[in-house]
Amino acid sequence: MTEQDINRPKTTDEGMDHISEFAHKWELGTPEHCAVNDFLNLQLLYGRFGEKPSGNLSEISGESSLTQEQRENRDLQKIALLEHSIEQNQARLPGYSNAYVHLSVSFQELLGSAAMEAKAKFTDDSEKEKEYVKKIYEETLDYVYGDVFEKQNPNL
Repeated sequence: MTEQDINRPKTTDEGMDHISEFAHKWELGTPEHCAVNDFLNLQLLYGRFGEKPSGNLSEISGESSLTQEQRENRDLQKIALLEHSIEQNQARLPGYSNAYVHLSVSFQELLGSAAMEAKAKFTDDSEKEKEYVKKIYEETLDYVYGDVFEKQNPNL
């Protein structure tokens, strides 16, 4: 067993803490911070794919009048542009690729831990298992997004 394997988070709480600490440690504007921000933005785009906007601003701006198909097309374009930007940044910004891959792998490991915990908690209830894993994923994204938001907006 390597030292890296020994230090890997084993529970969802450890995994969530690891991801949050990893995302929080980078200085604003560094390639690593940009990688964390891009990872989060891509996950948020996937999660909100095709949703109808709500609120006064979207109604006044006309955004809420987009059809479902138009929202989906817009969201697909945003996703494709961000994915392309991520690919470019991985090739040209030192540190970006390592941070992006580390975050991706950490989330995969977190979801694996959450799935094992869910199986133990909700034996023979696959729907509750899925809900548990999704809850862990969303909570972790929220924590990391909060960390990044605070760093980017210290006066708010």
